[in-house]
Amino acid sequence: METLVDFLKNSTTLDLLVVVVTIILVIAGILISVLAGNRKSMYRLLLVAFVPLLLGLLDMFVKNRLLDRGVGLMGRLSPEAIAAGRREALVIACIGATGTLLLGLVGLLSLALKKNTKS
Repeated sequence: METLVDFLKNSTTLDLLVVVVTIILVIAGILISVLAGNRKSMYRLLLVAFVPLLLGLLDMFVKNRLLDRGVGLMGRLSPEAIAAGRREALVIACIGATGTLLLGLVGLLSLALKKNTKS
């Protein structure tokens, strides 16, 4: 729990945006799949599923560009700090990819169930 609190405390605004958007879209995707009656909304959900992945990749790109400079708020960054920053960027990209995977699975499962109930 302490690691999670430290991670969130040291996160940038873009990191938090990725986490919040992923959580909101996963919850909304589950609700849409349960409450929606048509397949058109499921196709829209599958299109929206790529948003967390794109945000995660954008955040990783921005962090890696900043780390390539090797300069932080307090001066030059050590190689250990750069490596830790790259790991954090990869974690955020994985959070976005996991959110996309979950949304895609929820959407595909819902489409499969709706296909079977209409037959």
